[in-house]
This record gives sequence, C-alpha cells and structure tokens, in this order.
Amino acid sequence: MAEAARRGVGGDADLLAIDAALLGLRHLWSAPPERRAGRPLAPGSRTPAAPGSASPDGAARAANPGRGPLGTEGAAGGRTADVELSTVWIVDALTRAEAAGRPSMTVRDLAEALDVAHSTASRLLDRAEATGTVKRGRSPADARSVACSLTPLGRDLAAESAAFRTDYLAHLTADWTADERASFGRLLTRFAEAARARPPDPDPGAGCQD
Repeated sequence: MAEAARRGVGGDADLLAIDAALLGLRHLWSAPPERRAGRPLAPGSRTPAAPGSASPDGAARAANPGRGPLGTEGAAGGRTADVELSTVWIVDALTRAEAAGRPSMTVRDLAEALDVAHSTASRLLDRAEATGTVKRGRSPADARSVACSLTPLGRDLAAESAAFRTDYLAHLTADWTADERASFGRLLTRFAEAARARPPDPDPGAGCQD
C-alpha cells in the first residue's frame, strides 16, 4: 500500500519528479536570461551590460552563448560569422581533448564526443570554422585525415563560456552545503554516464524486465 501511494500516473513519483526536472532544464544553457533580454555582457563582467553601454569584446560576449546567433569580433578586429551554441559544444570538446593531451580531433572524434552523426559533426564544424574559433589541418597522426584544432579566439570562447556556466552554477547552489554540492555532482555524473551508456530505446518496453 505504501509503495502504491508513492506512485503517480505513469510510474514512480520519484522518477516523475526527475523527469519533470530534466524537462524543465532542457533549455538551461541554450537561452540564458541575458541573451533572452538581448543585452550583451559588460566588458570584464559576467553580468548584463546596462542599456547603451559600450559593447564588450568578442571573448566576453561569447561567455554567454544563446541558442540564437551571437556575433564575435575576430582577432584582427573584423567581425566573424555569428557564434551558435553548437560552436560552444565544439570548442568545449576540443578544449577537453587538449587537456587530455590531444591537440586536435578528427570529424569522427567530434561526432563521437558530441554524440551526433558524422554528417552533423561536419556541418557544425563548418559553422565553427566560419567564426574563426576552429581551424582545419592535416592530422598529425594520419596525414590522410583532416583534423581540427582551436584558434586563440576558440580558446577564449571556451574559457569564457565555461566561466559563465560555473559562475551560474555557483549562484544556483550558493545556499547549498559543500556536502550537498559534492553529492549532487557525484549523482549527476553517475546519471550522465548511465544515460550515455544506455540511450533511450525506441521500444519503451524492451529490456525493462528485472
């Protein structure tokens, strides 16, 4: 009876709560409040600039990428193509690869890292290259393969984007204890690893028997 009371329509109440929370977070990084308001970041700051203030440089503006396009300034001062969220994914993947001792990635590597099809990774890479954040070249491991790596602007974008995300997470968990934050980090990492290892089955009933 107690177990039945914990269940709601559609399944376990705890699982329904997790499902609702995840659905509510589906746009967490794709449309931050400042981008929705159409206000750039102030120079040297991760808070919205006051209306009419000077436009920040490319790296600072890239700190708060939204789903829609975000203009950046090129290294020579010229305006590059717009930066989209997919470009942030790519520079983040390349940054993690560099940290692991891999200075470049092939399109196949990127597709695996982003969990997308090879054709999709190639298309996203085209967009990233157009912004000046990524460059293509021959793979140092195989001259027959094309590899991509970060440009200085790409490293700026990766650093500022990561800083924006961690600053925002710090704000959201400011009233948490250190133990709560550590426990959440462990459980969320465990959840993410399980989700990557076992993606949703088209047949909800498949493989669910105990």
